[in-house]
Amino acid sequence: MPVNGNDLDGLKIEVFDITKTSWEAICHDVLNVEKIVFGDKADPELPAFYQSPATVAVLLRKRNDNMIVGCCHAFPNANDDSEIVAHVDSMALLPEYQGRGLVAELNRQLEKELIKRGYTFMTMHVSLANGYAGKIAKNYENRIVETYDIVSKYGHGSQRYFKIRLGAF
Repeated sequence: MPVNGNDLDGLKIEVFDITKTSWEAICHDVLNVEKIVFGDKADPELPAFYQSPATVAVLLRKRNDNMIVGCCHAFPNANDDSEIVAHVDSMALLPEYQGRGLVAELNRQLEKELIKRGYTFMTMHVSLANGYAGKIAKNYENRIVETYDIVSKYGHGSQRYFKIRLGAF
């Protein structure tokens, strides 16, 4: 997979499958990434999400030692039509891997997997402070069907909600 015209520079992307790999096999790395990226605001419900067959999770690993350096996950959106709308709950990438187009690669793989599972839309709450909301707005501009600003009830500050039509690959 290209990243800004290059390969993944010693990294690989995989879809996590709870029927083939246990949560215990990845929990240390996933929790470490979340803790480094989100600190005290890391989601305490993460283990439950990753252990649910309804969750779609994508991992970014180093090829040389298989360590997870990035991850994202989505699950049926209980606040919308959960049959066709998935909520992207978290997108986390270790700081030393940021700025290389890897979040876009994780999102692309997540979208592909959501489409395979029959979803039509994904929703997400994205930070306004770090510029990520602007990047989402630019990258998905033709597919955004709803957006509004909120204050996170989980202490993440001002966020922008997006509902995005999934693309064709």
